[in-house]
Amino acid sequence: MKTLLRRVLVPILCLALLLVPVPGAFAAEPDLILPEDLRVIGAEAFSGGSFRYAQLSEKVTAIGEKAFCNCPNLRYVYIPEATGSISADAFSGTYNLTILGKRGSYAETYAQDHGFRFTPIVK
Repeated sequence: MKTLLRRVLVPILCLALLLVPVPGAFAAEPDLILPEDLRVIGAEAFSGGSFRYAQLSEKVTAIGEKAFCNCPNLRYVYIPEATGSISADAFSGTYNLTILGKRGSYAETYAQDHGFRFTPIVK
């Protein structure tokens, strides 16, 4: 019986553990990836865009006025820990948005203050 358990159940349990989602992991692939050296996203830079998931580079420190406004398909945006300034209207006219970022970051504060969902991720 022990041999049966080792041969059958242990591999099944190991496979099950691999399929369990990791808290904070995000599996979607971004369709807008910004250059690694970009530091500031200017006013209306991506206004009216049709992408669903935007991934900002780790060096972005500021997001300007209406940078992502009126993006009806935008559902997720990853905002790095380096970002400390986001215009109040950066995402105006963009609904059903979830901001992804590190717990305790300015991105989390911005999401809470502006009525967006926030999902902490490990990156």
